[in-house]
Amino acid sequence: MIDTLLRLLAPHPCLSCGEIGPILCSDCKYNITRDFRTVCIVCDLRCPRGICGVHRSPCDAIWYVGLRKDALQRLVGTYKFNGTKSAARELADLLHMCLPALPKDTIITCVPTHPRRIRERGYDHMAHLARLFAGRRKLPYIPLLSRTRYFVQHNSTRSERLKQVRGAYTVIHPLSADSTYLLLDDVYTTGATV
Repeated sequence: MIDTLLRLLAPHPCLSCGEIGPILCSDCKYNITRDFRTVCIVCDLRCPRGICGVHRSPCDAIWYVGLRKDALQRLVGTYKFNGTKSAARELADLLHMCLPALPKDTIITCVPTHPRRIRERGYDHMAHLARLFAGRRKLPYIPLLSRTRYFVQHNSTRSERLKQVRGAYTVIHPLSADSTYLLLDDVYTTGATV
């Protein structure tokens, strides 16, 4: 409610063009989704699943809204580091526009945020985004993972990140072989978390 009131009383300048209104105006949002490509996240070859047959992944498919640059980088950054909760709505819209239709049995979940970051922000930014996206798609959101260890990935190499995440998460909700799971994360850097 406070966020809605602030949007009315003190609207944001668009993070891309500077126009006063939503944090990302519809024209600039379209510019991001217009460039959406279905390519392998490793080699950049055209691939509708986001991971080509040459590269291994524990996922059946990987989708991403875009490269972390320009307006998208500013949108993620202001949401993740500045506590601008209204950016979540724009990110949920971008996910909705870029992801294909999902099976009706899909459960939306997310990578759990470090508790220190939750305390700093006052909320779990990924759980908030996952709930918004799940609501947009009329699918359930269930927190399926919990952290068992805490670490800082920032400025770590891929091999360091792979060691950090080994055993760092545990499943806290029973999984079903009959369901499809969509795991949301804010940034894909090395793929270690996935």
